[in-house]
Amino acid sequence: MENGFVKEQMTPKERLNAVLDGASYDRIPCSLNVGAHAAKLCGYSLPEYARSSDKQTRAIVASYREYGVESVGAHAN
Repeated sequence: MENGFVKEQMTPKERLNAVLDGASYDRIPCSLNVGAHAAKLCGYSLPEYARSSDKQTRAIVASYREYGVESVGAHAN
């Protein structure tokens, strides 16, 4: 994936496995906590997002795909 700063040589899964194994990796792994931003990314209002586990799941997956990080978590507060 090209992120505008670094040409990545590893997939997120390869990167996490390398970190866990103590091996070399191409960049520091990143985990995002996107919360309300995930809702906005998918066009959901925050109350709509907070009341639907399906919408939360879709928004988290969309965030993961958008940002290409190793993991994404969210909360609806």
